[in-house]
Amino acid sequence: MFFTILLVSLIKEKPLIAFRNSEYFEDFASCIKTALLSLLGGTLAVCMMVAEFTLIIRSSALILMIGGVVKEMVTIGLGVKVFGDVLTGVNVGGFSIVVLGVVMFKVSYKNKKGRGNEDVDFGELELLANSDSDEEEGGGGLGGEGGGGEEGEEGGGGGGQ
Repeated sequence: MFFTILLVSLIKEKPLIAFRNSEYFEDFASCIKTALLSLLGGTLAVCMMVAEFTLIIRSSALILMIGGVVKEMVTIGLGVKVFGDVLTGVNVGGFSIVVLGVVMFKVSYKNKKGRGNEDVDFGELELLANSDSDEEEGGGGLGGEGGGGEEGEEGGGGGGQ
């Protein structure tokens, strides 16, 4: 399968002609620079994937989503800095909203931790984010009006996931 796709790609797309006319392959120095940038990007991508898997194992999906957003922000920032990508007003506005969302998450985490709950886990924050709308509708909050809370204990009223 791989060789068939490679053969069709070589015939149809003619990459050698495209490489000859590309500024990224003009001379030996630019070929080395292109190869090193590609290796750096690939290495960073693999490292970020490993970090994401570690994050999933140690926390919750909410933290993974925040990590993914931060990763995309770094990717956009590097694209602007390294490759000179141009951001439009809409791009900058969206980027600003995302940055604001990450900051608001961090502030809510610190506030929750500052309320005397030193062993906050990220799963609780995910439940807290989902329960805000429940409380407005008269729902039960973090899933336990009647106490409990330790793993394995029966709690009072409540929700769960």
